[in-house]
Amino acid sequence: SRQDTRLTRQGVQALIGAAHFQFTVRKSVIQAFLPFKMDRPMGQVRALDDQMNAAGWLRLATCEPLVRHMGNTLPDAQKTARQQPAARQRIWDAPVLRRLLLRIYDAIFRLYYAR
Repeated sequence: SRQDTRLTRQGVQALIGAAHFQFTVRKSVIQAFLPFKMDRPMGQVRALDDQMNAAGWLRLATCEPLVRHMGNTLPDAQKTARQQPAARQRIWDAPVLRRLLLRIYDAIFRLYYAR
């Protein structure tokens, strides 16, 4: 239901309506929307988009893709479902360690963006 719209100003083109992971913004602007409520992984990722839309902010993205969203990558075709992950990978995927690291990350994020 979305429509891509291209804007040109002084010879520079941009796409209107960038999503939460593909735009840049001044710190003073984004602070109005902090803290993000993120108590579910990937559960509220569009909340920032909706809040910025409601506040009337225009988010622009470059027409050429300059980065790739890593969440949209496909698994390596060489790997099969039968291959066991390396011991090192199993450690990083351990739920207890993962939760601990996410809590540390969250604490750093809150300290960095504290008003």
